[in-house]
Amino acid sequence: MTGQATTDRGWILEVCQLGFAYDQHPVFENWSAVVPSGLSFACGEEGCGKSTLLRLLAGVLPVQAGGLRLRGGLEDPSASAWQSAVFWADPRDERQDRLNVLACLLGHGQRHPGFDEALARDIARALGLAEHLDKSMFMLSTGSRRKLLLSAAFASGAALTLIDEPFAGLDRASTGVLLELLQDAAEHPSRAWLVADHVVPEEIVGINRLELPPTR
Repeated sequence: MTGQATTDRGWILEVCQLGFAYDQHPVFENWSAVVPSGLSFACGEEGCGKSTLLRLLAGVLPVQAGGLRLRGGLEDPSASAWQSAVFWADPRDERQDRLNVLACLLGHGQRHPGFDEALARDIARALGLAEHLDKSMFMLSTGSRRKLLLSAAFASGAALTLIDEPFAGLDRASTGVLLELLQDAAEHPSRAWLVADHVVPEEIVGINRLELPPTR
């Protein structure tokens, strides 16, 4: 079951007249939205900009027009305060390849002051990563890398957590764990998770749907 966010949820992020284009091909034009606390899914057809939206919110891509505002008054995605308040990690980032898996996991605590190390370890174990924690990152499969970053994401304590296609490459047991984590996220009163994916899971109650503009 899915549905709109309840009206008593506070907002975490405001997007105001966002504009962004790749090589003069517009992805967003004067697009506005509000992300409330709890769990939101960015929905839309293939190529509508779901992953691009996350990268804009993370400060990986520059906002070309319009503005973003996090609760608390933060407005600059490139600023260190914004980077501390927003969790984003790319499982395909090759700069992590030579890092120890456990060090990579716990290293997110240096960026996010609310990071819960014990919770990160617990989630990693639940996702089947216990036997991999002493390895180097380059030794992990794509699915295991994703599990590691999911562990960090849910333990980050960030005001806004951005996750791209979290179910990709996960085994059945890990998918079950992720569904439980997302259900907990959907009920959180003061943090927001924004997930970009092709499918909104029917098992989770209370998902807010963020409809993206159609592909041009």
